[in-house]
Amino acid sequence: MAKAKKKKSARSKKQGDKNRSLTVAAREQRTARPADPTRLTVAEAVDAGHARDRKLYIEYLRRQRSGEKTNREQQAAAKRYEKREEENKRWAFYKTIPQKHWLEMSTRPAKVVNEQAARYGIPFSGKVVDLPAVVFALHEFLAKNAAKLARVDDEDPFLSGNNSPALEDYRRQKAELAKLELKERQGELLSRERIHESFGRGAHIIRQAGDVLRRQYGNDAQAILNHALDDLVAEVEKNFVDQTKDGDT
Repeated sequence: MAKAKKKKSARSKKQGDKNRSLTVAAREQRTARPADPTRLTVAEAVDAGHARDRKLYIEYLRRQRSGEKTNREQQAAAKRYEKREEENKRWAFYKTIPQKHWLEMSTRPAKVVNEQAARYGIPFSGKVVDLPAVVFALHEFLAKNAAKLARVDDEDPFLSGNNSPALEDYRRQKAELAKLELKERQGELLSRERIHESFGRGAHIIRQAGDVLRRQYGNDAQAILNHALDDLVAEVEKNFVDQTKDGDT
């Protein structure tokens, strides 16, 4: 008898738990908000607004051409549309800068620019320069080398310690280097690298003049100038660049 009562009590408890679960589920179903199929993401809303502005912009242009009066909504939409289109074009230009333009902005020849790109890992070599990629790589380089760039010569650990022939020789070379740097700042001395870069800028100007000669006098006139310029570049690199690689300043 007691066992039967116990089983009946267990069944009642189980049924009560089931009823409570069903009640909670029904309540949640009643209070849950249905998904809104018309609700847009931020990006979708922006695109939809731009599409609407485009329609108003087309109507704005049509009315202007026909001499009709435009309303404020069309005028405001035209400003927004033109501003966004200009922004899109600007970003497209940022990512496709011709190397010719990059060389003109840097005032350095392609040889120097390509060597710097390879040495420092900044992607401004190649036929087209992606400016956002260059900016990212530049700031990554600065962050990675922050300690090296902030280090000053006064913190050189080799300038302190017990005297020795090697240390004295190091100090002497350090002093000579400081004298050379001072002369360079005072304009009494020019480094080979600076001479080479200046010559590269001059060569670039001469090559631009060669383009003018080609347009006025034909390809032969430009070829003569380019050949002479190539010989001059080779002579400068032979006397300056090659020696610099051997360790000269």
